[in-house]
Amino acid sequence: MINVAAANAVSPSSRMGGATGHWWAYSYYQFYVPSTLIIISVVSLLTFDAWPHIIWPPLAFLFLTIWEGQFVMPSLLGRRLMLNPLMVLLSILFWGWIWGIGGAVLGVPLLTAFMVAAKNIKSLQPVEKFLA
Repeated sequence: MINVAAANAVSPSSRMGGATGHWWAYSYYQFYVPSTLIIISVVSLLTFDAWPHIIWPPLAFLFLTIWEGQFVMPSLLGRRLMLNPLMVLLSILFWGWIWGIGGAVLGVPLLTAFMVAAKNIKSLQPVEKFLA
């Protein structure tokens, strides 16, 4: 959660000043208000009369959410964590298989903890190079 908050603080979309300084509010509503798309859709439906005007605000929000979640955040967090994407996927699959959904959620933090331990233990340093 701290990495996501830090990434929001330094992401290019949040540093745009002037007229586009509303990115902070967008970022808050995107991550912390789960029904934002529904609220935008209802307000759009109540505000506009023509279907093209009704559809554009929810589509724009959906596009921005997908763009931020699929491209911006992974690139920022990937540079910060320095983990091999294949190992992340395998960790999520393995821990998800062992512990279910809780294991899938804990897969990346466990992999990160193991990578930090491998970095500091001399005999595990070859494993750390494989994970990074």
